[in-house]
Amino acid sequence: MGINTDSVNKQVYNLIKKDILERKIKPGERIDTKSIAEENDISVMPVRNALQKLTTNGLVINRERVGFFVRSFTEQELCEILDVRRMFELYCVQNYLANIDKRGIEALLAKIEDTQAGILLDVLDHEMHAMIINASNNEFLIKEYRKMEALFSLGLYGGSLENVNIAKGEHIAILRAILDNDVEQTTTYLRKHLERAQREVVDIYKKHP
Repeated sequence: MGINTDSVNKQVYNLIKKDILERKIKPGERIDTKSIAEENDISVMPVRNALQKLTTNGLVINRERVGFFVRSFTEQELCEILDVRRMFELYCVQNYLANIDKRGIEALLAKIEDTQAGILLDVLDHEMHAMIINASNNEFLIKEYRKMEALFSLGLYGGSLENVNIAKGEHIAILRAILDNDVEQTTTYLRKHLERAQREVVDIYKKHP
């Protein structure tokens, strides 16, 4: 994959993050900064910058004088991370549902209903959860959520086709409840979705530690 000169740091960050989430670089594995730079025809500095950000965001560990390593997670850590996600998102649904852009939700619902591609559904999943958080209009809350987005994405690319289809149905139910301005139903559907996603992530990491 070639890297364009625009926003090099961001592109390298997304590239490495995706490799980690897809488990192309395994938990505990050392990240070869020089190889990444050479493969993408860039200097080592943007790679280091990306790895520093991934360290800040919790996916990478920087061991002084040794290098950068993909962080490993215990089952308890995974559960705690996803507990925090539930706390953020359910709070926003329960307090700011009326603020969510309904036209945006209608457009998103149409896209999800029409797609069968797992990777595209992952993109639309991110869009839905971002809309829920952004409805708060609370800059501090949004900023703190975004700091943890990389951790909330653990297990994103590791699910089975069956789970992808289940997630699609869950997203459709959540979006329809939002369009109905039904706080109780949206809360119920979102909680069930996030709880199932948590079980799926833990299962993925148990099978592929």
